[in-house]
Amino acid sequence: MKISGRVRIINYPGDYARIQDQEIIIVRNTNPDIVLYVNKISAIVAEVGSPLAHAAIIAREYRKPLILGAAGARRKFKNGQIITIDTARKTICSA
Repeated sequence: MKISGRVRIINYPGDYARIQDQEIIIVRNTNPDIVLYVNKISAIVAEVGSPLAHAAIIAREYRKPLILGAAGARRKFKNGQIITIDTARKTICSA
């Protein structure tokens, strides 16, 4: 599955409140605050995690595309940048 959208970098729990509709969030790992905003996002990119990580559970429960293990993604991409994620190939590209 390929998804394109604007990036929202989440460094702190307060950053969740800045999420705009259909953004792709990039996080180290999610925390429970995401539940308030998960319906606004189009996908999740997490720098760390496993199939049992919070990000993976949220993605499954809310049917959101997810890429786990994207080390350094918060440094590589910027807020507002357009990216495309491919969950089948586990890739992230600038659009």
